Parts: sequence; structure tokens; C-alpha cells
Amino acid sequence: MEPVNRLREIFTAIGLETVRPSDQLLEQWGMSATRFNQLVNNKGRIGITVSESKALEKWLKTHFQGSHQYLFADEIPPSEPLAIGSRQHALAL
Repeated sequence: MEPVNRLREIFTAIGLETVRPSDQLLEQWGMSATRFNQLVNNKGRIGITVSESKALEKWLKTHFQGSHQYLFADEIPPSEPLAIGSRQHALAL
């Protein structure tokens, strides 16, 4: 599945091992729970669609700050270093 997104990395960095969005949130994103799990794990026959990407990016930018708001690594500006694998991030409340 291409391109590879950062959902698993983002949720892990904020301390979530498993993620189960509500049915209302899945409906807002326009996807099923199965599809969401495929995207989080970067698996599936079909890569992330434009509408899925836009919905997830909008949600991330609304609820998180810093490198957590970027769905793809190449979107992160050089001024915000990407700490892959680091759990030293604070959740922006």
C-alpha cells in the first residue's frame, strides 16, 4: 500500500497502543473500522485515498500540534524535527 502514512507512529508517540475511533468519527472520516485498521497498519489492497487523507489530516491538525499533525513524513517542515520511535512527546491539550 502506497504511500506509507504515519498513523501508527503518531498514536504510538502519544502513548496509544491500540486505537478504536467511535462510529461517529469513522463516519465523519468516511471509512469503516476495518479500513481504519488497514490504514493504521499500512496494509490493504488500496492505498490511502485523497478523501481519507484529507479527513485524517484535518482531524490531526485540529487535535494535535507539532509533528503529530502531519499524516506523511514528507509534510513535516525542517523546523520541526521528526523523532521516529521516540516516546518523549507531550499531548497537546
